[in-house]
Amino acid sequence: MLDGDRVVAVAAAILRRVPPAHREKPEAVWYLCDLKVHPEYRGRYLPTAIFAHAFPKLYPLSARAYAISMDADPKRPNPVARMLSRFSLAPMLIATKLGIVSLDADQMRSVAPILQEHFGGVSYLSLAGKKDIILQSTRSPMPLLHVQFGPCAEQGHTEPIDDCVHMFCVSIDHPLFEVLKGQAIYPSATATVVHHRMEKWDWGFILTSDI
Repeated sequence: MLDGDRVVAVAAAILRRVPPAHREKPEAVWYLCDLKVHPEYRGRYLPTAIFAHAFPKLYPLSARAYAISMDADPKRPNPVARMLSRFSLAPMLIATKLGIVSLDADQMRSVAPILQEHFGGVSYLSLAGKKDIILQSTRSPMPLLHVQFGPCAEQGHTEPIDDCVHMFCVSIDHPLFEVLKGQAIYPSATATVVHHRMEKWDWGFILTSDI
């Protein structure tokens, strides 16, 4: 969205094919992501204007959509989720909350067999140069690997790599977290997933490389 020649808000919509559940046929759904509004323009309902403008073009291609928003405060409602629930043309509902886990290489080696038991094959994907997390302390990219498992996994490195952060996400109510608790491993962050007309979906297809 422009204000004159100035870009003040952006958002992306990606048409993905994801399965409703394990071993089911993938279906086309919209993944709404990368919403950013310039600080000077927040509170002006620009995201609503963006979605209203795009809606007539997007909805005929798929009437299903989801979005993921990081929780600034896990104890408070997610403001982006609240905003999307009020979009009258296609209101979105909260689907689940994701627990995001970050581990060093040694921790990852100990946890990998547990993940394999729950989800099958595991690998470690680098998105360096494509989707970096810049550390404020060093202004350099975090050495990050996204753990891949489930129906939408991409093939990455076969083993954890020293000096890298290994990150994965699972629905916060998944029994995996009870097992990890025994190793004193807990989510370092959470994110809220919202959806439109995806009530029956299993959200295990979501990976941190998507967020």
